[in-house]
This record gives sequence, structure tokens and C-alpha cells, in this order.
Amino acid sequence: MHPWLLHSRTLSIPTFAFCMVVGFAAVTLFAGYRTRAKGLDPNVCPALVLWVIPASLVGAKIFAISHHLLQGGAIPLQFWYLKRVLLGGGLIAYGGVFAGLLTAYLYMRIRKLDFLAYADAFAPALGLGVCIMRLGCFFSGCCWGKGDFTPLAISFPIQSRAGIFQANHGHDGLFPSQLLASMDGLIIMGILLWLDRRMRIKGTLFLAFVVLYATARVGEDYTRFYESTEQMLSLTYNQWISLAAISVSGFIAARFAARPEKVQMEGPGGKG
Repeated sequence: MHPWLLHSRTLSIPTFAFCMVVGFAAVTLFAGYRTRAKGLDPNVCPALVLWVIPASLVGAKIFAISHHLLQGGAIPLQFWYLKRVLLGGGLIAYGGVFAGLLTAYLYMRIRKLDFLAYADAFAPALGLGVCIMRLGCFFSGCCWGKGDFTPLAISFPIQSRAGIFQANHGHDGLFPSQLLASMDGLIIMGILLWLDRRMRIKGTLFLAFVVLYATARVGEDYTRFYESTEQMLSLTYNQWISLAAISVSGFIAARFAARPEKVQMEGPGGKG
């Protein structure tokens, strides 16, 4: 585990931040390739990402702060604390997903572009982005798993948050939930690439991403450590959000399939 890609007196680069940058770049390039292959405008991808990146970061931070407050926490008004909360660690993935998705939808509406067609083009790339960004979680020592999952447990350095938790609770190691989530992202990308030529209704590939990601998140959270205050009826808040996302996506997919005027994708490559 290496929380710092580069750490010196003059320059410090957190590995988590580096993985985020690489993840967004990989999504942009891969989505650009796919949009061009589907006959869409690839120039939309970098322009869209310039709006989605800050929106996702703000959404993830707002969710993190809201979650802290709902747990009964307080955010003092001292400048140094606000700076640490706003600029430091502490992001919730679903906050970034919702904010990024809303921003993308509004951008497409304003530009009068086909949101569903571009969403399908982006879907496998999003799986790749999840894979890379969860590696950043592993390197930074956040989002750790439950203790003593031998022989899969990993011992984290004491200077990391995961390492401090491991030492305080006397665990020999922690389950690497971050690596499981990273692998899930790669698997999701592979499944979506396989489904790409088989789904004929526009928008269903993106809905498949939502269902696959949410399903994976339900399973991942069974391996992650959460305080009792972060659970409701034996499920984490993220699991409840995931189940809601699966239900909504299934409802939308059924509506797409039932529409008599449904738009079919054209050509063997799924051009729309």
C-alpha cells in the first residue's frame, strides 16, 4: 500500500488523486473510441467530462458531509476544519455517481444530444473507471474490509486509516474490499462489452451497468467494515441505495421494452 505516489518537500501527489485522474482519463479515451465506433461525435466526451468531474467530486463530498451529519456528527466552523473536510479525504461514491449522471443528462439536454445513445457508449468505460479508482482506495487505505478474513486478509501499514483500525481492533489483517470492488469494475466492463451487440434497445446497456454495479455493491458491502450507525435493518445505506437503483432500473427497462414506439439500435455494431 502506497498512499503517496510522490512525497517530498516541494511536491506531494496522493496515489488516490492520481488514480482518480487516470480513471477519468481512461473513461474519456475509452468512451471517445466507442462513440466514434457507434457513429456519434467523440468530441462530446472530453467536453462532457470537464463538467462531470467537478460535479462528481462535489456530489461525493456533499454525500460524505451529509452522512457525517446524519450520524450525529458536527462540523465546526473553524477555517482549518472546513478546509480539511472540503479539500481532504472523505468521498461517497454514490454521491459522485448521482451528481455526475444528473450533470451529464442536463448537458445532453442543453446540447440537444441523444442521452441514451451516449450513455450506452459510456457504460463499459464506467466499469473501467470503477476498477482504476478503487485501486486508489486500496493505496490510500480507505474503504477497508472486515477483519481476519484469512487467507485473504491483508495487513495495512499503521500510518493508514485501515492500519489504525486494524491495530486498534487487534486484527491480523483486513479483507481487501477495495481490490474486490476494483475486480468487479473490470468484470462489469467485460460483461457490458459482451452484451453490447446483443442489446437492441437504446439505453438498456447503461441500465445494465447500473444493475451490475449496484448488485456488486450489495455484495461488496458484506465484506466491508461499517459502524452500526451506518446500517439500517442489517443493511448498509449503500446497500439500500443499490437495491433502489436496481428496482428503478428494472422498471425503466420494462417500460423501454413495452413501448410500441421503442427505438431499436441500428446495424451490427449497435449504432443509434
